[in-house]
Amino acid sequence: SLWDTSYLESSWITNDVGSGPIALLPRLSQKIAKSYPGTKLSLDEYWFGGGDDISGGLAEADTLGILGREGAFAARVGPLSGTPAAFIDGAIAMYRCWGDGKKETFGDTSVRAVSSDVARVTVYASTFTKDPSKLGVVAINKATTPIVVELVRPRAAGASAAVLAARMQTGAPSPTVQGE
Repeated sequence: SLWDTSYLESSWITNDVGSGPIALLPRLSQKIAKSYPGTKLSLDEYWFGGGDDISGGLAEADTLGILGREGAFAARVGPLSGTPAAFIDGAIAMYRCWGDGKKETFGDTSVRAVSSDVARVTVYASTFTKDPSKLGVVAINKATTPIVVELVRPRAAGASAAVLAARMQTGAPSPTVQGE
């Protein structure tokens, strides 16, 4: 419902208010472009739940990737007071602060990334304004077993082929570096 123009959810929104896919981010972006050109898209608050389970972490990691890919400038996840959010925090950390000394980040410019099996693996990628040869990638395994993935990256002149991997898993919400 956030972005997919072909997904029709079964909810009060589609049953009672609208007819057709919600596609919230594209719809809002179109309205902004038409009425307020140059204004950036921001979501004030959202909460999908599952903060104490890996499923919530996966949903949050996917949401953050979608928000970046769809051009959102800012968004704020808002857990209910007293609600566990360790896996939500872990998903945010996958994009913002992990690696050696917690200084690695995802990047600041979204670039195209494609998965051949989005039902099992989604992937998001970004580059860095200060170092365009550097690429940030978040790959989300939605299956219950490990999946081997192949990352194919167009090699820019002088671009490094090194990959620093981090992992969030059931029972361990904080990302851990898996090596280069």
